[in-house]
Amino acid sequence: MPVDYSKKLDALRELYERVQQKDANIPEDVYAAAGVKNKARLKDIEKEISTTKKKVSQEVKKVTNEEIEKEYEALAKEHNMTVEEFKETVMGKGRQPALGSEFSERHAAQRRERAEQRDLKETRRQVERGDFDMAVDYV
Repeated sequence: MPVDYSKKLDALRELYERVQQKDANIPEDVYAAAGVKNKARLKDIEKEISTTKKKVSQEVKKVTNEEIEKEYEALAKEHNMTVEEFKETVMGKGRQPALGSEFSERHAAQRRERAEQRDLKETRRQVERGDFDMAVDYV
């Protein structure tokens, strides 16, 4: 169950505004509600706001991923597959590009060619340095 950070964020924003306006008499319970130490600096409050926002984002992402997994499970059951098989066949990268899509075919060929050139360049660099693999399978 996701944690509700809305009250903490509201308290932090209120405290941030009051500290920014240099309000001298801020009660300790406002600091406690915001979850920062008493007489915290503006920089510390900003850091706490950012940390709390990251926590909220992580919670939302976790809940969303759980919902997506449940949907995958339901779809996999419909197609009489396991979740892994469903991901590989339907959602996987092994899908073929649409027929007649000349651009995607050229793009895929270009990516393969660049990958081959990178491998060749790395092999040449290793040979020049003497780092190539001299191990053999026979004795």
